[in-house]
Formats: sequence, C-alpha cells, structure tokens
Amino acid sequence: MRLVSWTARESAAGAAAATVVLRHGVLAAGVCSAGGVIAYVELAPNESVGHSFDARGLAVASGVCADVIAGTVDVGIATVVEAAP
Repeated sequence: MRLVSWTARESAAGAAAATVVLRHGVLAAGVCSAGGVIAYVELAPNESVGHSFDARGLAVASGVCADVIAGTVDVGIATVVEAAP
C-alpha cells in the first residue's frame, strides 16, 4: 500500500487548536500502533492543511493511522494498492 495524500481539518464547535500525528501502522482498540511518524500536524482554530506525495506515493505496508493528540480533527487519507509483480 502507498500513501498518496492526506488532509486534516480542525473541526471543534468552538475555536480550539488541535494536534494529530500520522503514523505508519493500524488502529487497534482505539490506539495507533507504535509505527514511525509520517507527519506531525498542528492546527489553529478552523485551519485545514494537506499534503500530496508524488505519483508513486509513500510506502506504508503496515497501513496509516491518525493519532489525535489534542482537539477535534477530521482526517482524510488516500492510499493506493500496488499490483503484485
């Protein structure tokens, strides 16, 4: 699997900052596995950010997990699966 792009939007009802960490890994029992960090994202109130990788994307064989550290965040993750050779 390859990560093609991600977006994050601070989505609290009131003005609040938010922090999310995107990691290699999967969500299990509400907790991200301890995979390597892809991005640290700090969001101001009502802010949204995103990143697109080149056409091949970033290898994420173990998946991608969004670990919300603070605030309320909507996260979008786009991946593609490569065909076996």
